Amino acid sequence: MWDSKTCKKLKGTTSSGVKNGVECISFSPNGEYIGLVGIDAKTSVIRTKTFNKVHTEKNGGYMSLDLKWSGENSFITVGPKALFVWTFDNNKLTKKRGRMKDIDEILLCC
Repeated sequence: MWDSKTCKKLKGTTSSGVKNGVECISFSPNGEYIGLVGIDAKTSVIRTKTFNKVHTEKNGGYMSLDLKWSGENSFITVGPKALFVWTFDNNKLTKKRGRMKDIDEILLCC
């Protein structure tokens, strides 16, 4: 990550564990966390103050095109073949596979 004004790399961003690039990224509503999906098909939560990775979970090999927070402790990721609802609690990230027929209910919470 870089400072948008100086274009200099921010200290500590290498500790996030992301090596190959990012497919999508989003800040939590309170700005305390960053949710991101790496090109390696892993979803991570990173603390913004330290840029340390809090937790990472595999996406099962599915590409994600967007990540949207739906509260302080949950977000969704969506891609061409998968929709996941993620919960972040006590520094643990868990996912539940969403169903496209439920998309209206899921989008209402975002």
